Amino acid sequence: MANIICDYLEKQNIGDRSKVDFQAINETLNHIVDQIKQDVPIQYILGEAPFMQWMFYVNKNVLIPRPETEELFNYAIRSLSSTIESLKVLDIGTGSGCLAVSWKKSRMKDIVTGMDISSEALQVAAQNSRTLNVEVEWVQADFLQETNGLGGYDVWISNPPYIGVHEFEKMGTNVLQHEPTLALFSPIPEDAISFYRTIAEKASLFLPEGAQLFLELNEFFASEIQSLFDRRVYNSGSIIKDLQGKDRILHLRKSL
Repeated sequence: MANIICDYLEKQNIGDRSKVDFQAINETLNHIVDQIKQDVPIQYILGEAPFMQWMFYVNKNVLIPRPETEELFNYAIRSLSSTIESLKVLDIGTGSGCLAVSWKKSRMKDIVTGMDISSEALQVAAQNSRTLNVEVEWVQADFLQETNGLGGYDVWISNPPYIGVHEFEKMGTNVLQHEPTLALFSPIPEDAISFYRTIAEKASLFLPEGAQLFLELNEFFASEIQSLFDRRVYNSGSIIKDLQGKDRILHLRKSL
């Protein structure tokens, strides 16, 4: 934590030893401490969070990137390492754009679109694409209701909202009070996999043959989520564990 704050101060030039402003340092540190006492996540206080080897701007309108989502990203990119042609990729519920922007940074030939219901989240995502100097198309739409513009993609990737009521009591106040509800909680709180149901329904309608789907999973419902996808439609489906041994990633390929 101390190293993170020191790095932040240096970026603000407050820690410039040639012209130290101790009053500015004190004011900044006091502000940070006050925010921490209110359980505000340090990433929101500093306005940034790491994802892969890049730093992303974040604020209260977007979910803070998690290590589990890095694992989703790494797995997807590795799975496509032998694919050299340009792919069309849709990131569903893009938030800060960490998946979409990192994808474009890693596979520059691919055409990447990030979709989110929140205009405020898309402003954050657009800022990140500008800062990291990549071109991503940002689309404001409610995936749960949208029927236009979902076809023609080679890849769908998503970290959907998947926390149900049974998990509320396990959540820290820093998450419950400060991170965006839309990005965290299932649209139907009593049904933690409701967003996955819609993904399954729309994938069967709009994903072309041979297209691939990479989903971050709610670890408690991995098998139930996998069962939403008709095995007659998908010729392969794998649940991959994360570094903690939890069911975390679902990888599907639509049959030819």
